[in-house]
Amino acid sequence: MPDITPEGFTLVLVLTGAGVTVSAALIAALILILKRVPAIGTAIDNDKEGFASIILAAILVIYAFVATTPHPDAFNGFAAFLAFVGIAGLASGAHTAAPASVRKALSGKATT
Repeated sequence: MPDITPEGFTLVLVLTGAGVTVSAALIAALILILKRVPAIGTAIDNDKEGFASIILAAILVIYAFVATTPHPDAFNGFAAFLAFVGIAGLASGAHTAAPASVRKALSGKATT
């Protein structure tokens, strides 16, 4: 189990199994927040959340990989690829699996 102290909370966690789940949740939440920003929200809306999830997952994994891997090799690259697949799949799946009424409510466009 990784060290959960503030000193132990590093980008390397993104590339672990637990970090994949947390990263996907953060990306899904970030997309929901960005959908409420007028200029960005209209670009992300209309079922483009999955694409935004893939882009954000790629940026996060590439950054974490470059920042935490002193000697990249095929094994590390494959681990980073698996982290990307997990994060992108979970984050985009959160948007596609939710019913339309839930997506509408989370987008801030629900009416009472």
